[in-house]
Amino acid sequence: MIIMKTEQFIGELKKLRKGVFRENEACRILGNSRGYCNLYLHRLVKRGRIFRLARGTYALPECSILEMAGSVIASSYVTGLAALFYHGVINQEPLSTDVARIGRNRKLTVRGPFGTLEVHTHGIPKRAFFGYARVSGNIGEFLVADKEKAIIDLLLFYGRKQLFRVQSVVANDFVDRGVLGKYAAMLGKGRKAKMVHEFVEEFIAENATAKRIGETNDGI
Repeated sequence: MIIMKTEQFIGELKKLRKGVFRENEACRILGNSRGYCNLYLHRLVKRGRIFRLARGTYALPECSILEMAGSVIASSYVTGLAALFYHGVINQEPLSTDVARIGRNRKLTVRGPFGTLEVHTHGIPKRAFFGYARVSGNIGEFLVADKEKAIIDLLLFYGRKQLFRVQSVVANDFVDRGVLGKYAAMLGKGRKAKMVHEFVEEFIAENATAKRIGETNDGI
């Protein structure tokens, strides 16, 4: 049986940029059976060297909150208000984090040294899984939506409940309206997609008119 010291194990995780890792990844590093890995990870959790994010998923305490939220569900990206906060578009950090993935909706409550984090995972169709980039967290990497896709997703997930937020962001020129329109068109022709497209066209038209009026008044 191979016995790996804690510091060596954590060092390997950091070397591999695995701030958030799965049980099977830990087993590969440890080179031991699943039963031994479970016991090893359980002991590290009790000692506070790692913590359990979800079933079979663990994280190092140094991870950022968005890094954890964006990695706790495989093949997902951080979006909505959390993404707008990440890009500096809004100043207030949201109480929960929206994450998009291809699949079903799911709500997770993650507890760690930072407190409690609510992660809302929204299932989206494959054609809507775009508009994100891979970025670096404190240790590893995660996917985050760009500003325009975060706006589109807010409308897609919450409809009119987030209209005031979207209007404020668009009115203050924090997003590229051309990209916003392009993304809305890429959603397809479903009921929700049509609603988002109509909202976006309305925002763009209203703000273009307001901008022209402002420029005219400046010239008086």
